[in-house]
Amino acid sequence: MGGADPEVISSVTDPVRSRTFFLNVLNKPKQLEYLDKLISLMECYLAETKTHLAQQSQSGDLYDYLGSLGATQVTQARLEWLRIVRKRLTQSRN
Repeated sequence: MGGADPEVISSVTDPVRSRTFFLNVLNKPKQLEYLDKLISLMECYLAETKTHLAQQSQSGDLYDYLGSLGATQVTQARLEWLRIVRKRLTQSRN
């Protein structure tokens, strides 16, 4: 099955994560402002995915539900990671 290839599962495009490699071009206040905006947007998106997940659980379509569950869990993980990034940047002297 094509989706089970190691090259496919190990390479997840994430423009938010990619941008963290370049946060050092911003000063600390701008870094935190950027992260606060991302966290806020991610929280809104998480609420949307949870609503969609609830709808899919009622629809009876197992595969739509499973896809929605994946989107919700990935969004939760990304949000948790962004909060860690913000905390670490707040604590750093750079």
